[in-house]
Amino acid sequence: MDHPSTLIVLRSSALLAYPIAPHLCGRRSWPQPYRAAPWQTASNSYRFYTTDSRLDAGVALSLLIAILRPPHRLNDKGGQAMHIRLSDFNSRLQSASTVDQQMDCALLLASDLGFDAVIYDYSPVPVSHDGALITPSLLSLRNTPADWHALWCSQGYYQIDPVQHLAVASVSPFVWSYQPKAETVLQTFITDMHKPVVRYLHDSHMTCGVTVPIHMPKGGFATLTGLCSDSSDAALEDARQSLAEFGLLAHAFQEVAYPLFDQKMRSCNAIKLTRRERECLSWSAEGLTAREIADQLNRSVATVTLHLNSAMQKLGAKNRVQAVVRAVHYRLLDH
Repeated sequence: MDHPSTLIVLRSSALLAYPIAPHLCGRRSWPQPYRAAPWQTASNSYRFYTTDSRLDAGVALSLLIAILRPPHRLNDKGGQAMHIRLSDFNSRLQSASTVDQQMDCALLLASDLGFDAVIYDYSPVPVSHDGALITPSLLSLRNTPADWHALWCSQGYYQIDPVQHLAVASVSPFVWSYQPKAETVLQTFITDMHKPVVRYLHDSHMTCGVTVPIHMPKGGFATLTGLCSDSSDAALEDARQSLAEFGLLAHAFQEVAYPLFDQKMRSCNAIKLTRRERECLSWSAEGLTAREIADQLNRSVATVTLHLNSAMQKLGAKNRVQAVVRAVHYRLLDH
């Protein structure tokens, strides 16, 4: 068997290397603005770069895989697999003016890839200070059972969803299946804690899918998940074949959806502090004492101390330093 070649991704000053299969070498047709050229110092390698400064390495890798991958067979539903560039996804998603309309569009694009349902979630802070998953500020569903939202957001299913546990700790898109004999990341991860979610997905006939984790600046986190109602080995293989294209769809969706989020969506609701409590903690984070904060706010020391103690209690902190650290974790001091 031929040894894998090396894919060289060059962006700005970052040089990243990824193994790629031998059949991907020698491609001569490259859509603009993406280009590749032989890497002079290494045989069977490529230099890949883009004129789009917004494209990060993860998206670049997904894009290159989508460009290079040879067309695969038609899936069982007769829909031809898409090989479409990021700009094409963007143009189709940007035709929608609301997140709901964008989700409708995302479902249509995902269905072309063989998926039957789509789930998107966004969390400004994905985990609590003790590592528990925080219910997302936005959970948008398409073509899922009617009780899904209530179960995940109100009855604690989000906190015991193994796919979400895997996603928050991952930077790469992944395929998953709840079928016992399937060889995916779930088989060695599921425990008794996850049983309610496992049972629900089996009952809903949605045991196979792909998930794309998106880690954002300042700690925000989102995922886009495509689900299949078919649990066969062929459906799982189709999901694997569509992983790169679905990864592109996820990043394209995030880019057009995020600007439409209101302040409530972008704020963590796990801990709620008053404006004065946040203000006092912000000054405390700058190193000011209670007396100095009182002078800044033209309030009494007793009032400032009351606000700081209240914030400490809400954050479960033992002292002001710990309160500031936890407030920063929950992005409560963001301006």
